[in-house]
Amino acid sequence: MIISLKVRNFYSIKNEQVLNLSVGKQAPDNFGYSNSVIDRVSKLGMLVGANASGKTNILKAFAFLQSLILKQENTAFKNLYKKFFDSEEITSFEIVFEKDNTRYEYNISLSRDKILSEILKQTKDATIKTGTATVFSREFSGELAKYLIKSNLKGFPTEIDIVQRSDISIFSIGVILNIPLLVELTNYWRNVSTNVPSIGWNFDSNGIVDLIALDNDKKLKGNVEEILRKYDLGLEEVFIEKTEISPNQFSLKSSKEKHIFKGKIYESDMADASRGTQKLIGHLRLIVSALQKGTPVIIDELDAYLHPRIVTELVSLFLDEEKNVNNAQLLFSSHSHSVMNMLDKYQIFIAEKNDDGATELSRLDDFGSDVRNGENFYNRYISGYYGGVPKL
Repeated sequence: MIISLKVRNFYSIKNEQVLNLSVGKQAPDNFGYSNSVIDRVSKLGMLVGANASGKTNILKAFAFLQSLILKQENTAFKNLYKKFFDSEEITSFEIVFEKDNTRYEYNISLSRDKILSEILKQTKDATIKTGTATVFSREFSGELAKYLIKSNLKGFPTEIDIVQRSDISIFSIGVILNIPLLVELTNYWRNVSTNVPSIGWNFDSNGIVDLIALDNDKKLKGNVEEILRKYDLGLEEVFIEKTEISPNQFSLKSSKEKHIFKGKIYESDMADASRGTQKLIGHLRLIVSALQKGTPVIIDELDAYLHPRIVTELVSLFLDEEKNVNNAQLLFSSHSHSVMNMLDKYQIFIAEKNDDGATELSRLDDFGSDVRNGENFYNRYISGYYGGVPKL
C-alpha cells in the first residue's frame, strides 16, 4: 500500500506538499482502512479542487516516480518532467509504501540533468529502535564528480560503472544486476495501475489499448465484463477482432463490443461507443486488475463522461469486503463531489492554487476539530467552506 507522498518543485507544485494516507486511532474503525506496520492506512484517497488547481500534478508525481523506478533507457531528465515555472531549485520526492509487512521509504532529489541523491530505508518492526535500517544510499559529489555509495544489499557491487549512471534509479540498477530485493520492489511498482502519464497527456484511440490488455488477460476480461453487464449498459462482451498472419502473429483489425437485443447478438465498433462507455472500460481494466492483485490504482478524473451513480459504484468496490479481499487501494481525482459523503475526513484532499499560482494540498482534517466525520462534506465544500472551489 502507498502510505504517503512528499513532492517539491514539480509542475505546479513549488513548496513541499504532502499526501498522507496514514491515520491514527481517531479514524473510524471500518473497512476503509487497513492495518500496517506502524499505523492504519486508508484504502481511498480523493482529490478535489477547482480546474487547474494541481490535482493532476499531484497524481502525476506518482506516475513520474513509477516511470523513474522502471526506467532503464538513456533519456535526458529535462525531457521527463517540468519544474515549477522552470525553477532552478532541486526537485525532490519521498514515497513511503508497504509490501509484505515491511515499510519502505524512498527519497530522491533531481537536478535538470541527473539524480543528485537517493536513499532507500526499510522498517520491519517499528517497536524497536533498530527497526528502521538504511538499505542503500548514493549522493553525487561535485568535487569528486561521482556518486558516494553506501549499500547493505547483499551482493551489490558498489565499484562498477553502472552504479555511477546518473539517469536511472537504484531500482533500475538493481534489476540490471539482478539484486533480489530491488527486483521485488520494482515489480511492486510495475503492478501499480494508473491512467496518468508521467509527462504530457494520455491519448488512446477508441479504448484500443484497454481492449488489447483485456484480450491478453482472460480472467481480467471476464471480471470486467461481469461488472459491465451489472451496470446495464447493454454490453455483453468487448473484444479485439484480429486477422491471423502466421501461427504466432496477428494483425489487429478492429475493436468491437457485443450487444444482445431481443435475443439476438449484434456487434458494433468500439469507435461508435460513447466516450462514457470507453472511459468506463478503461477505468474498470485498471480497477479490477488492482482488486485482483491487491495493488494501488491511481485514476485522474474518475468521473469524466460517467454518470455520478457509476462513479459511486466504482468507489464502493474498494469498500466492499467481498470485492476488495486483497486490500487494493484507490487514489483518484473527481468533480463528482457527492462521493465525498461516502468518505471520512482523513480520505479527502483539497487542492488549491495560492497567490503565486502554486498548488497547495490539504487533508480535510487539517481544518481542525470543526470538521467532523458524518457532516455533509459535499454541501460544505460546494459552499466554499474548505476552499478549493473556482473563484467566480
